Amino acid sequence: MRADPDLEKLGCLLIVVAEKDFFKPRVIDYKETLEKSKWGGSIEFMENGGEGHCFYLFDFDPSSDKARV
Repeated sequence: MRADPDLEKLGCLLIVVAEKDFFKPRVIDYKETLEKSKWGGSIEFMENGGEGHCFYLFDFDPSSDKARV
C-alpha cells in the first residue's frame, strides 16, 4: 500500500467497515498499515455487525438502532 503524503496532516481517523463487506480485508489491511507506520495519529475503528457492502444505501432502515447511533 502506498503512503499518502497528506496523511501527516490528520490527527485522527475513523475507519468503518461492514462485517460482511467483501472489501473488509482491504480495510483491515489499511488500518494495520497505518498502525505500523510512522504516522502517529489515533485510529477509531468501527464494524457494523451483520451488514454487507453499502448496506446503508440498499437495505438501510432509517428507524433502526444503527441509524440512531
